[in-house]
Amino acid sequence: MKKNILLSVCAFVFCCGTVSLRASTVDLQFDQYNRAYAEGRTAEALQGYQTLLNNHQISASLLFNLANASYRQGDVARAVLNYERARLLKPSDPDIRANLDLVRRSSGLTVAEDPFWKRALLFFSLDQWAWFGFSAFLLASLISCIRGVWQNFWPARPCPQQLFNFSMVAALLLILPAAAGLFVQSRDLDRAVVMHNEVMLKLSPFDKAEAVGELHAGETVRPLKEFDNYVLVENQSGRRGWVGKSQIETLLPQS
Repeated sequence: MKKNILLSVCAFVFCCGTVSLRASTVDLQFDQYNRAYAEGRTAEALQGYQTLLNNHQISASLLFNLANASYRQGDVARAVLNYERARLLKPSDPDIRANLDLVRRSSGLTVAEDPFWKRALLFFSLDQWAWFGFSAFLLASLISCIRGVWQNFWPARPCPQQLFNFSMVAALLLILPAAAGLFVQSRDLDRAVVMHNEVMLKLSPFDKAEAVGELHAGETVRPLKEFDNYVLVENQSGRRGWVGKSQIETLLPQS
């Protein structure tokens, strides 16, 4: 029995050490690529960042630096795409927003100013709003359970009904901003970035269809539906048209 416990402890310590070593290795690689970027070896840094990303070492910092390197290499579309992805992870980060706006302005792309209410709902990330809402829901459930237990086990004692009511209303009010934040940010997930210049918006999903507009590299669009190798998209001005699937890339990577 003692031998089994000792083996389990050793295995646990070994696993923790392996995870820690792997994390340290990733950090060292990230620092190495950052130095390459700072020293002007942008291609090397870009390749290194992409390698980390391909190995599922996803973070807002990695996507942000990948976007910076892409822009320095002249790839506006890839820069916008990775700034947008970094913003999904850290929506309130001022550096991500500032660089994204700078790239769009310098490339002649539309810079949409979010209204105050949306900026407030972008203060937390999607997973933070989810935890916030889940915690508020648990609080409301706990208050309801305590009130039920009180009324069943101590019916003779006066129940602090006003306190329970106030606590329940407060918990429910906490759920509302969480639900709004989840809704707004889940809508932001359903977007894509135009990856090529002079992409023609077509009237119908066919090669010889009439062009009704033009999109530029780095523009953000919302995919609506698919047909064969085409996607119906809507740009920020509300114009709709069909583009090739290979001409855009969604913010959420396709599996």
